[in-house]
Amino acid sequence: VLGTTIIEALPTSFDITTLQVQLIDTDNNLTPAQETAILSSQTQTSGVVPGDTNNRNILTWTLPDLTPLIDRNLTFTIRVSAELLPYTPDGNYDNLGFFLVDNPDGDLICETGNQLTTDVNDLDGDGNTSEDICQIIDPYEVPATAILRGEKWIRNETNPQPQIDVINTPSVTCPVGWDISNNTADGLNDDAGATNNFSRFPCVAEGVPGNIYTFSLTIKNLGNTNLSNYELIDILPYGGDTEVLSQIGGLFVD
Repeated sequence: VLGTTIIEALPTSFDITTLQVQLIDTDNNLTPAQETAILSSQTQTSGVVPGDTNNRNILTWTLPDLTPLIDRNLTFTIRVSAELLPYTPDGNYDNLGFFLVDNPDGDLICETGNQLTTDVNDLDGDGNTSEDICQIIDPYEVPATAILRGEKWIRNETNPQPQIDVINTPSVTCPVGWDISNNTADGLNDDAGATNNFSRFPCVAEGVPGNIYTFSLTIKNLGNTNLSNYELIDILPYGGDTEVLSQIGGLFVD
């Protein structure tokens, strides 16, 4: 089969920087060179697909000549994954896909659920607007979702000490900084250039009785709906206090 083109048109609600593309050779018939040729043919643009009205991130693969392998009923899959952007409004969306072949040997057959139509918009840019094309419309829903992220930062005001990790070893990899203006998409307030000596889990601040500590509590709504009537509770340390650190397997620490 010559001139095979695959088009994947993702909504802009996906974070294209998290895009991952995987080639799955179901029948183990592709050579490493052919796999490389398929993946390296990928191009990426953004815009409106002809015939559509929504701006999208458009991925296109123009496959090399796979005639010898098609004769053996070759099956392979191109799998695309990407993260949904924070704050994406709830609602119904759709993902568009197209499969085109310039000179199919016989009729082009689309999988169940896909629409067989004509390439009137010349999506593969070959000048032929009468060839068959399989069009895939895959709808999905983004529900209204509340995602709340909270952090607690601590600093020894009296006698700043190097932060230590949970096994009491001085660590240069501890999170540092607390700058509400430096939020990242995941809600973290890490500031690699900070000099204010705030730190947080998984590291702890050192000190002795009589030292003064400052706690900074931050919360961020990463969902796509407004929140109300929430409570922020912080229990200050006390003698005999024990907490569970769930992120390290439920270890109890004093």
